[in-house]
Parts: sequence; structure tokens; C-alpha cells
Amino acid sequence: MAVRGQHFTPLREVTLTFIQGTLTNLIVARATTAADGTFLVGTYHVPPTAIVGSAYIRACDPNGCAYAAITVSVTA
Repeated sequence: MAVRGQHFTPLREVTLTFIQGTLTNLIVARATTAADGTFLVGTYHVPPTAIVGSAYIRACDPNGCAYAAITVSVTA
């Protein structure tokens, strides 16, 4: 999966964390924002502890965090 963000602090590290209930809270990627406060993580992997259902991706820089709801599903 890919994650794109905007309105973050320019030229700072952003940490992406996969959150699902109280069982899974795992850093899945890091990126550095561009001078305009945007970032793109081309690929991250859902942790093997994830279960089918609702989850969140949290993107945090030193000044705050943003959340995006995702749905974990199984594909064959």
C-alpha cells in the first residue's frame, strides 16, 4: 500500500504506524517530508499480526499526527 501526506512540517521525518485495536501498534515506514510539507511512502506492509477488519495508519512528525482509516482484507 502507498501513503501520501501533505501539510506536515517541511524537511522532517514522518513515522507511519499501523494501529489495530490494542494488539497491533507497529511502525511500518518512515519518510522525510519535502520542502512543501508533503511526503510519499511508495510501499509499506501490513504486519502479519493484523486481522481482517478496521485499522488505522498514523503519520506523525515532531509537531503532530494525522490518522487515516483503512480496512484489512484477505486476497487470494
